[in-house]
Amino acid sequence: MSARISPFLEFANRSEEPPLANVRRRYEHCFQTYLFYRDVADLRRSWRIVLPNLEQCALLSIDSLDLDDVATVDKFWQHTPLLNALPHAERQEFLCTIFDFFRLEYAIHSENYLTQSKIKENEKQFREMLRAPWTLDCNEELREPFFIRYEPLHRSAKLFSKSMGPASALGKFIKLSVRQRGLALDLKGDHYRNFILQLMDQLELADYLIKSTAREVDRISCEEEERVSRGYEIQTYFSVDGGHLERVRKAVVRTSEHALLNLRYVPAARLVHVNYQWRSQLSEGFPIGLISGDWRSSMPGPESNIKEAFQLVKLWTSNLADALYIEPIQPLGLKPDGVITLQHALKRAIEGVFQVESNEIGVVTVGDPQVPNILLYEAAEGSLGILSQFVDDVEVFQKVIDQAITLCRYDDASYKGPASYDDLLSYYNQRDHKIIDRHLIRDALGKLRMCSIEMQANPSYTSYEDHYQAMLRGLDPNSSTERTFLDYLYHNGLRLPDAAQKCVDGLYVQPDFYYEPRIWVFCDGTPHDDPAVQAEDEAKRQAIIAMGDEVWVYYYKNNLAATVAARPDIFRKVR
Repeated sequence: MSARISPFLEFANRSEEPPLANVRRRYEHCFQTYLFYRDVADLRRSWRIVLPNLEQCALLSIDSLDLDDVATVDKFWQHTPLLNALPHAERQEFLCTIFDFFRLEYAIHSENYLTQSKIKENEKQFREMLRAPWTLDCNEELREPFFIRYEPLHRSAKLFSKSMGPASALGKFIKLSVRQRGLALDLKGDHYRNFILQLMDQLELADYLIKSTAREVDRISCEEEERVSRGYEIQTYFSVDGGHLERVRKAVVRTSEHALLNLRYVPAARLVHVNYQWRSQLSEGFPIGLISGDWRSSMPGPESNIKEAFQLVKLWTSNLADALYIEPIQPLGLKPDGVITLQHALKRAIEGVFQVESNEIGVVTVGDPQVPNILLYEAAEGSLGILSQFVDDVEVFQKVIDQAITLCRYDDASYKGPASYDDLLSYYNQRDHKIIDRHLIRDALGKLRMCSIEMQANPSYTSYEDHYQAMLRGLDPNSSTERTFLDYLYHNGLRLPDAAQKCVDGLYVQPDFYYEPRIWVFCDGTPHDDPAVQAEDEAKRQAIIAMGDEVWVYYYKNNLAATVAARPDIFRKVR
């Protein structure tokens, strides 16, 4: 029979149990502290389907201290927009979601456990006093907490942070809460900033949050600079999973005469990163032993005593991310170095407009090095919902270009240099520091500032003008109401119908226009004032609705502008 191991010795790094109770308590306290760190990490929900955490298994529930009382104090919330309009139960639920956001982003505070000094002290204790598997792995470090911030941090700020800006998960939740309740609360631009900062101040007064000041460092260490600048030769490729090209949405940036940029938004693009070699090596690949699987820094030479065969292999990894593929066109006038500079200017501008960190947006050049294109992608976990806005909102592109021009400081006559860490240079683009030159893109940014952007709502047409002309050819020549409707959309740059005079499958009905997905448009002119015609119209439209499709009607006596504006989901601005 085998002897049973003491529960104490399963975690304590000792050969036998201590004879003194105070020694035993020290080991038990160390073990409890270790479990605390594991629990906190577990609650971040960094899990997979096959490995849910304690909370998701209903083995642990999390509450905020006194929240049920705090949520009922109306006087405390009377000057806080949105919160002052919520009933007590909804206010408590809203605040609970805010706290969950902080907790799940690991933005939590504890003087006893989560300061840098306490973390290092406990790491040392765990390794000395605990045994595997109840201790840290040999190279494992406990993660320091994140901070939630609104303004982007200076890149020398020594803090891990996540954004609570309008494009963050928190920002989206707040905007959704306002929309669902039909509240007249403007959360655009500075209005959102003022709201979120006021809310954070109120939560600080309630003793749920604390503020912290970022510590700045003068420079990245020379060793770190050298490691990154030496680096690997990595190329990035992308594809659309499953070949579903219909998911790709296109926009064109053009002047009155020329197209300057083609934009393609690819949701959940498959990014493939291929590591070809160390940049300092001449040969492609990394040597690996075919028997042992050991890596070497270089291939064994003919004089080597090693008997094992080695082969050069390339390494690759892939991930899914929302991406924006940008193709500069010849009239923009950029050479390869200019395209590389433009890609970093756009990335930095996006960070400023959407209040995200440098590591949350990635960018690489792809394609022919002599005629490179730009691939921007959302590098944060989950979709930030940023890059999709380039093909959803015609104003976003211009905001980014304006921000890029401001960033380049062309109006500062005393600034002569090509770039600096105050504008285009960053830790993440060190390889391109010798290439990046803001002067190379000055003319291009000027052209882009004067451009308009045209979304391709239907890939069957080469341009908005081509689409409009095709719809004109499909009009009922006896209906002036159809022409009025179509011209209104065209002159206001709104999304045009996908088809005209399309028959409804299974019904003897031919609406005037059709929008994907399954929206039928009727333009009712004077013939539809006849009660008999109206009765027939109602029967046909109810039959369409019974099929699960949607019907939208413009009646010539109604205000067309107001009727269209009521459905921005259908008639969005595309140029």
